[in-house]
Amino acid sequence: MPIGDSGKYYIKRRDKNYSKRTFGRQGSDILSYSLEPTKLFHQALGAELRRVYKANFSTSRLPYSIPVGDLGSVDIVLRLRTIGNHILIISIQLQKFSSSHSVSELIELQKLSNHPILEAIARFCFNVHHCPNPSQMAVNSWHSKPLLRIKPESSEISKASLVEIVTRHRDIGDRAIKEMLDKNEPLNFNDDLLLIDKQGIVFLQKTKDLNNQRNRYQRISSLFEYSMYVKSFIQSINLIKESCDTQAEIVSEVLVINSILSEDVLNESVSGSRGWSLIKKEMSLVGISLENSDVASMPFYKRRWFLAISAVVTLVSAVFGIAGYFKNGE
Repeated sequence: MPIGDSGKYYIKRRDKNYSKRTFGRQGSDILSYSLEPTKLFHQALGAELRRVYKANFSTSRLPYSIPVGDLGSVDIVLRLRTIGNHILIISIQLQKFSSSHSVSELIELQKLSNHPILEAIARFCFNVHHCPNPSQMAVNSWHSKPLLRIKPESSEISKASLVEIVTRHRDIGDRAIKEMLDKNEPLNFNDDLLLIDKQGIVFLQKTKDLNNQRNRYQRISSLFEYSMYVKSFIQSINLIKESCDTQAEIVSEVLVINSILSEDVLNESVSGSRGWSLIKKEMSLVGISLENSDVASMPFYKRRWFLAISAVVTLVSAVFGIAGYFKNGE
């Protein structure tokens, strides 16, 4: 664990099955820890939200009940994980709810920047992890990607609408829609529809095989999560090198990443293997070279807060029940 929390706010547990569960690899070569919020975390978060928003929120235990746009109060679950030695990943999961939003409204609903309370929760998670004092500001920005599970309850959703939702762009044109559907075609074997894009993931659930849907979504979510870790690691490689205590620490992490990117993984899962190949392509993931990457000299205090630049990730994960209709014919 890099800087900050030493058991006050999180209970840290090594996830020895992460490599096998995500990539089908034996052993535990990917260093990953799950972080379980403590009672003090819940209390401190509640106090911070009261200070900022002058209102009480139900944060004494998970799931939290948090107002999300015009949906009203929604149950929120936090899942926190470190991968490697430097990057904390937060999944803010909105539990199942029904919606009759238009495509345009769903696009806006996916954006974390439109939900200041959720942003504040994410920022608090980062700060208490990386700072001795959670009131300090360790992180000012992060990458966020939406992962959506959609279950149509009484109406059909067009493939064009799903493409617009996953790309977060309206009226993108027939050519772009066809390209999106074509590149995802190898991933889809039944009436369910999985769309993977560099902007995020949409999974339309239409079959009745709930166990298969859950397992497939969890696997593809973990793969996308790992790709975001790698992307952030690559973008921050020089700053991470400057922050490491030893060269061996970063070399070990790079070797694992390069192995994952170069080897055939998920051989037991055709869908998983194809999904990972597409994710790598969408995220432009390539092997990391430690040669010829000069690290500029910088003061210690800047090294300490390297995570504020780009090596931070949050995922917003949701289950939508689309009820009734899309407004205005969308």
